[in-house]
Amino acid sequence: MASLGDCRDEIERLHQQFVRCYTGQQADIGPIDAALVDDFGMVAPDGAVVDRESVLAMVREKADSYAPGEFDIEIRNVERIDEGVDLTVCRYEEWQRTPGGRDWRVSTVVFRTAEDAPTGLSWVSVHETPY
Repeated sequence: MASLGDCRDEIERLHQQFVRCYTGQQADIGPIDAALVDDFGMVAPDGAVVDRESVLAMVREKADSYAPGEFDIEIRNVERIDEGVDLTVCRYEEWQRTPGGRDWRVSTVVFRTAEDAPTGLSWVSVHETPY
């Protein structure tokens, strides 16, 4: 079972990887790729259901879209909803800042314990809802 602290750390770590990629500070999306299970799925804020390869393609497409400091993500109010033997469900707020303003959402993530994941937690599913 993952502790709340482990889950918070992983949520923050992955989102900082997005920030580094989108601001050109990191070209390698390997750390993002390694965190997602093969059959990862996400429900985007607009209701679109996207698979792992679509998420990775989006990261590649948005790479270097912003100058350093123009884009940031802040994670707030992480809470553990449920847990099982190797699954943990958490909810958190994701606050994004861009030159166009702020955007925020409430997200629910399902983690699976996995020794080969960067922090021991793999992302199974995410559901993002506009706030």
